[in-house]
Amino acid sequence: MVKDSMLLYDGGIYDNFPWRPLDVGFRPDLIVGSICTAGNTPPGEDINILDQAFMLAMHDTDYDLPKGRSVTVRRAVDVNMLDFDSAVAVMDAGYEDAMAVMPQILERVSERWSPRRYAERREEFRAKCPPLVFNDYKLEGLSSAPEAYIRDFVKVDRRTPGRQRPMGFSELRDNLYAVLADGDFTMDFPHVTYDTVTERHSLRAKFHTKPNFKITIGGNVSSTAFNQAYIGVNYQTIGRVGQQLGADLYLGPIYTWGTIGGRTDFYMWKPVFLDYSYNFAVRNFRHGSFGNITKIDNTRQVKNSESFFSVAAGMPLAHRGVFLIRANGGHVNYRYDSDELFADDTDHSRYSFFGIKAELARNTLDKFLYPRRGSDLKLSGIFVTGRDKYEPFDAEKFLSRTSRQWVGARLTWDKYFDMPGCSWFSLGLNVDGVITNHPEFTTEGATVMSMPAYEPVPHAQMIYMPDFRGKRFAAGGVMPTFDLMPNFFLRTGFYAMFREKRSFVPGVSGPVEDKRWHYIAEASLVYHTPIGPVSLALTKYDLRNWKNMYLTFNFGYAIFAPKGTFY
Repeated sequence: MVKDSMLLYDGGIYDNFPWRPLDVGFRPDLIVGSICTAGNTPPGEDINILDQAFMLAMHDTDYDLPKGRSVTVRRAVDVNMLDFDSAVAVMDAGYEDAMAVMPQILERVSERWSPRRYAERREEFRAKCPPLVFNDYKLEGLSSAPEAYIRDFVKVDRRTPGRQRPMGFSELRDNLYAVLADGDFTMDFPHVTYDTVTERHSLRAKFHTKPNFKITIGGNVSSTAFNQAYIGVNYQTIGRVGQQLGADLYLGPIYTWGTIGGRTDFYMWKPVFLDYSYNFAVRNFRHGSFGNITKIDNTRQVKNSESFFSVAAGMPLAHRGVFLIRANGGHVNYRYDSDELFADDTDHSRYSFFGIKAELARNTLDKFLYPRRGSDLKLSGIFVTGRDKYEPFDAEKFLSRTSRQWVGARLTWDKYFDMPGCSWFSLGLNVDGVITNHPEFTTEGATVMSMPAYEPVPHAQMIYMPDFRGKRFAAGGVMPTFDLMPNFFLRTGFYAMFREKRSFVPGVSGPVEDKRWHYIAEASLVYHTPIGPVSLALTKYDLRNWKNMYLTFNFGYAIFAPKGTFY
């Protein structure tokens, strides 16, 4: 490669052991060299044609360090550049060899400094360095519109046209990370120069754009009926604003949902985005296997579908945080068993709604599903209004139309802690609390189906359990995790929910008292592959008997759509 008019060679070709330039340039008192090849090996009868070609291209290497002021560590390592599995063994061997010659090295080092003295010298050196303040920014590789977009997001320009503003290193670094985080751009390693006159630094960085059009496929393979296939298309352009248009479709026998819409990113006083979409979802819990290995007790066979439009505006807050205001409008259908014993069809309720949500969120989880580190915090408030319509199983049209509205707030927090001195163990915490004045719908079935749900584990989202729904509840859990191998761990969890007692038990007639406390216990073996997690989970709902136990296997991502009524 050519760099600053100079032709540069790979060291393994030109000089595999470049001690002479070091000696001339720095004249060190002691040179320590490590030779991990056989040296200048002459050609043999068994040498292959590739090695012959390399020998023709390589210069002879001088491995003879100056006597009296050098120490040589020598070990011919029999590996090639693709033997990554041998890396640890090679490093261990190098450490042993270095410790073996350490007495020779110490004999030649006459002066001794304490760690404190080294720290003081480093601080003295750093104190002489000029502060990392930038006032000149050259962004290359882009057309004028994308360059202007990045300059806005990185905030390199003053409000006065043609003038650039000074910026400290930490602010510049964070702003560059922010513009690169979405994946729309990549950046080569930047170049920094110092101007002794202005005592400021200049940044020169070359950017590249990602492909405009992308198709993504995926899904989830399950031992239950919760199999999904996914396809997504996305088109994006970067001008004075960032624009994305796309569609996502998830298909499955139990759960199907899709969305089509877009997002616009632009810069005002801060980065701001707008997103807009049409969404639909169908959840059919009336058939299929859910992985139960014991008698089912507290699930119900229901079906619901929803269709709504959504518009949102948001802005980032600090690192990986966001403030969002969203408005949804559409309808949701609830189909559930009738109170009539011999009904030949389901009752049907439809709720046509409009809702607004304000939310603060911050997510630092290391994985989308089955994380091991980080946290996920959400705090939101909602207002929902609309009209509830009821159609009994034996009617041909809706018989009642009643207005329903409510307000609510919710706090969810998941946090994963590493245990000091115990690298194979970590602890997760889950907190979930909801308070609403959710109204009574025309029927008990529609009332419960429209309530917020506590679903701390993936399996809880694959079934419908009225016990874990309420208009007000407080819940939480602990998730001890035991590392078995890299990316392979055992996650256990125990969760408890305390909710407001209802005056009825869905699907049960007679004098049966509703319960306030409900529990979930789960143990999961999880392995994170490059294309998605593999999990085998044993899940138990409630602890009073041996009912409600499920065993599920999943490979991939089981992804659930946001609800039109938020929660």
